[in-house]
Amino acid sequence: MRLKTQFIIALLLFGFILIVIAGSAIITNIEMEKARRQGKIADAIVRGASELNYLSNDYLIYREDPQLKRWRSGFANFSKQVAGLRADRPEQQALIANIQAGQKQLKEVFDSLASASVSLTRDPGAALVSPLFQVSWSRMAVQCQGLVADAARLSYLFQQMRDQLTETRTRLIYFLLGLFGLFLVSGYWLTHQRILKSMAKLEAGAAVIGSGNLDFVFEEMKNDEIGELARAFNRMTTDLKAVTASKTDLEREMAERRQAEEELRRQREWLRVTLTSIGDAVLTTDAAGRITFLNPIAQALTQWPLEEAAGQPTSSVFRIINEKTNEPAEDIVGRVLREGLVVTLANHTALIDREGRVIPIEDSAAPILNADGNVTGVVLVFHDVTEKRRAQLALAESEKHYRTLFETMTEGFALHEIICDDLGRPCDYRFLQVNPAFERLTGLRAVDLVGRTLYEALPQAESLWVERYGAVALTGRSAHFDQWSEALGRHFEVIAFQTEPGFFGVVFRDVSARRQAEEALHASRRAALNLLEDAEEARREVERINADLELRVRERTAELSAVVDRLQDEIDQRQHLEDTLRQSEQRVRFFASQCLTAQEKERRRVAGELHDSIVASLAAIKIGLEKARDEREAGRIIPESFTNLIIAVQQTIVDVRRIMADLRPSLLDDLGLIAALNWFCREFQKTYPSIRIESRIGLAEGDLPDSLKTPIFRLSQEALNNIAKHSRAGLVCLSLLKESDRLQLIVKDNGRGFNPDQSLKGLGLSTMRERAELSGGAFAITSGQGGTIVRASWPLGSG
Repeated sequence: MRLKTQFIIALLLFGFILIVIAGSAIITNIEMEKARRQGKIADAIVRGASELNYLSNDYLIYREDPQLKRWRSGFANFSKQVAGLRADRPEQQALIANIQAGQKQLKEVFDSLASASVSLTRDPGAALVSPLFQVSWSRMAVQCQGLVADAARLSYLFQQMRDQLTETRTRLIYFLLGLFGLFLVSGYWLTHQRILKSMAKLEAGAAVIGSGNLDFVFEEMKNDEIGELARAFNRMTTDLKAVTASKTDLEREMAERRQAEEELRRQREWLRVTLTSIGDAVLTTDAAGRITFLNPIAQALTQWPLEEAAGQPTSSVFRIINEKTNEPAEDIVGRVLREGLVVTLANHTALIDREGRVIPIEDSAAPILNADGNVTGVVLVFHDVTEKRRAQLALAESEKHYRTLFETMTEGFALHEIICDDLGRPCDYRFLQVNPAFERLTGLRAVDLVGRTLYEALPQAESLWVERYGAVALTGRSAHFDQWSEALGRHFEVIAFQTEPGFFGVVFRDVSARRQAEEALHASRRAALNLLEDAEEARREVERINADLELRVRERTAELSAVVDRLQDEIDQRQHLEDTLRQSEQRVRFFASQCLTAQEKERRRVAGELHDSIVASLAAIKIGLEKARDEREAGRIIPESFTNLIIAVQQTIVDVRRIMADLRPSLLDDLGLIAALNWFCREFQKTYPSIRIESRIGLAEGDLPDSLKTPIFRLSQEALNNIAKHSRAGLVCLSLLKESDRLQLIVKDNGRGFNPDQSLKGLGLSTMRERAELSGGAFAITSGQGGTIVRASWPLGSG
């Protein structure tokens, strides 16, 4: 029997068994895919129900049309997902029926709740605390939780079904592997007995012929394919005898050809690796302008795989437009082919990829020349400048913000560069930038200062200024001092700090009036002392007067004593005023420095929030997008990737809203102080469930002056945050009441207490006191073992 016939019979038998097993596996895979799709739909319903709960809360808080539209759009998508549920098992069908019923009830509850919200729009505060409104809101949350629970249970059942089908498929695979092993063993036995032994004889004979013995004759074995091959070898040896070329010439020619092919292969591999490793996108064409090569970055930017782009006209793959006019850009490949010169892309050039996205790009095209200097193609190098444009826009916004802050400062500010040389000459500094307040306080113009040194602008300036500023710029130690400027005729309070080595900034304010007041006070004191000296001298003179005038001397002495007493009282009063003024000035300086510290801490906190949440989420989204892009390029579309991206984007939105609410809740502007306090108490309770909070608000929104809403909210916020951080309290009572002609804010806890005299030196409590007093109110705090009470009050006429 011929080998072919034997193989056909074996293959037919193996194929029949394989078809039966494969059919079973296909049916199992179809059922698994069906269960997987249904499980994905169930997971999508879980996410959709959670998202609808979030959207309903968002709408019911703000009650704006965009939130309502987003809820209805989300519900429509949710309904489509519910409509796509299919199941064959009774338990799954029962859960699907529950989900469909819950969907209808959710729609009814939201419609009734939305109608009630619309009817209460004129009184938002009343809407949020309405019992009917609260009950309906709770029904909404319970309904969404029920849908989530049913959908999660359904997803678990589908996963269980998939696990069972996977186990069945695994058994079929093991059986198929066993059958395949049996087929291999039988095939090996047949191959070894009928083919390999005969082939070994043919191989030995071929080696004899290869050595040059063309007279060797193969034994013609059985009448099968091996025998036919032996007869073919015998005919070949007969034909080889007629060949005139020598064996040595053939071997040399073959060796040279292999060497040339190997060298060409190395050059092509080197060129491919080089172009693939370039960080920019690289595109090459032939002399007709057709694509010959795209490196991976070019494929990613154009969304054209090399296999599909090869041979295409450049204009079909590399479509560019003017970013500002949307007009087609110049065909630079055609221009390079015509002129044979390097061409750079025009400004504002953008690439339109295969999916229609517009990507701003930069770079150039150059001709590819052969050994004769003729143009054989074009190499085009370009790169995406989207991030560069975004960075430029962000830099422009930051510069604009800095410029606004710089120009609106009430204190004078100047940026300087210290100039010293190695020749032992005194240092000087150059004006780099001054703000309008600097011009106003000094009477000097920026155009006369910027770019010039101190001694060029003010030749009569004191060297003490240069010495102090030089120490700040070179050592990095800040300086705070008062200085009289002979050149300007004014006293200044100066704060100097290093911005970077060799550069320093100066913030100052004119304190001439204060210094004049101090000097006047000192003059008064000296006059009083002079009067005391005169009185003493007069007393000694009186003692030398005749005894007959003793009575008059005593009277005069009494008068002078009274004058001295009045002068001493005046001195004491002036001393008290001076002490009070000094304490007030120190307090103002302390509060200003603490405000700057608080501002920097708040900036660091916001930056940390952005870095830890927003930037991390955006980085995860970027990685997910890159993964999805790679999967798409590989021809594998995994919907879970896009679902995870949607969840990441939604979480990012939640984080951004949380940061915005921490900075300034929108409820304070939209619904007023009472609604904002109620919202903050609820959020505080969620964040710190171990602390129970009770709020008592005994007045209406209209009773609150607008100017006091922000201070009251910030004081409440700071007090509750301090309680959460330090008090270890279990109960907090917040009261906002109207007592007689004053507005009272009281925050009381049952925590461990503290020493107010020491803690008031910290930033939190001192800032609270200053905030209350600057808004026209009074602030007090008492603390002990039984807890802490924070009180702030304002006269009702202060707003």
